[in-house]
Parts: sequence; C-alpha cells; structure tokens
Amino acid sequence: MSPLCGPGRPQRNSVLPLFSVINRQCPAALAEHCEEAHQARWAGEIHALREQARSFGENAHRLAVLEADLRDRSRELASAYLRIADLESHLR
Repeated sequence: MSPLCGPGRPQRNSVLPLFSVINRQCPAALAEHCEEAHQARWAGEIHALREQARSFGENAHRLAVLEADLRDRSRELASAYLRIADLESHLR
C-alpha cells in the first residue's frame, strides 16, 4: 500500500495536485483528518469561551462589591454635604 492510502502510487510526473490524489484515494482518511482539525479548532474556541465565562463570574462578584462601596460612599458624601450646610448655617 502506498503512503497515500490507496493502491499504487501516483505517477512521478502527475499533474494532479497531491490533495486531489489523497482525496480520490482515501476520502475516509481525509474526512477523518478534516474532522480532527475541526474538533481541535472548536476545542480551542470552547476553551476560550469557558475562560471568558469564568471571568464573567469573577467580574460580576467584583462589580457587586464595587456597587456596594459606591452606595456607601454616596451616602457618606450626602451626609457630608448636609453637615457642611449645617455648619454654614451656623456661620450666618
């Protein structure tokens, strides 16, 4: 059996590109190779999406903490403005 999966070898001066020879001689092997390439690509993309999803959870937690901190600081600022207004009223 030739290294190209089919019986016999392509002629030395064949005008057929290697891909078409492989495609003609062993479509199952070519299909399997293509499927493996697609699976590898999809696996990489799925991994990247899972990493992004994981960061969404971490970022959502940080966002909740920051929002709570912002609410606290807003209350403190409003309280400080009231205190300033009260002190200014005593100056008059």
